[in-house]
Amino acid sequence: MQSFIDGRSGTLIINKNIRVDRVTRPQDIVLLFGPEQVQFREIGNGWTWYRVDKVSGETPLTNILFVFQSGTLKQINFLLSNLPVKSTSWNEWSEENELAIQRHLDNKLTECLGTGRDFIWGNIGSFYDGKGGGSSIVMRYY
Repeated sequence: MQSFIDGRSGTLIINKNIRVDRVTRPQDIVLLFGPEQVQFREIGNGWTWYRVDKVSGETPLTNILFVFQSGTLKQINFLLSNLPVKSTSWNEWSEENELAIQRHLDNKLTECLGTGRDFIWGNIGSFYDGKGGGSSIVMRYY
């Protein structure tokens, strides 16, 4: 698998034309992906979320959530498109499958970055959210 993150800079390599890092601003997300692809949610407390479910071009990334605080990119959550188990409905969901997804995501991070998860720019990890019932990769910028 081609690396989707530059561990030195904290740049997320979405495809050959789109790269995002901690200096990316909210308006850049709309310009990079197009307004028809971006779902926007303002929380009302300085936090805003920009969600892109599908990305055009060759990319292993999907369901990307960009989280901004007062216009500064603080976090990116995403999935990989080649998951070993996919649930198409809540009827098919199981914690066992979700934990398998989390392990798969962690293995892909190790392939791309090695075992280190803390960097000068922030940190990255794969997480299972038992309350929300999902797994994802989370990048946090300092």
